[in-house]
Amino acid sequence: MLAIAVYYVPSAPSEKSFRRGAKEKPIDRLNEEQKRIYHRLAACRKTVADAVGTPIYNVMLNEEMARLAEAGSFDEKSMQRISDMPPARMKKYGQRLLTLYHENQKDSKDEAGGKSDPTDSGAAEPTLGLQEG
Repeated sequence: MLAIAVYYVPSAPSEKSFRRGAKEKPIDRLNEEQKRIYHRLAACRKTVADAVGTPIYNVMLNEEMARLAEAGSFDEKSMQRISDMPPARMKKYGQRLLTLYHENQKDSKDEAGGKSDPTDSGAAEPTLGLQEG
């Protein structure tokens, strides 16, 4: 007589789990300074998306914003290198995001007397007007 025993051995969830909620959010891995950058990028992304009438994920993905925040720089080269932003999306939204982000950063420094406000979450809506184009 032959007997076969089967044991279930639970394993750690994989990084690429397809179950909703099982995946870590990109912002969860960022430190506090990176989170401020991430939130400022998110506010800029929302402003651009609202201005052109498109969903925010069409402008930039959360993962792309997290990579840019981790890099600590936000310019055209870093957007292309780090975010893997497709050329068409870069052409359509990249310059608007850059302009808006840097204008918002300048405004927050001006309000703080030339220094970045460490308590600023960066979540305030950017005020730079955007034209469809």
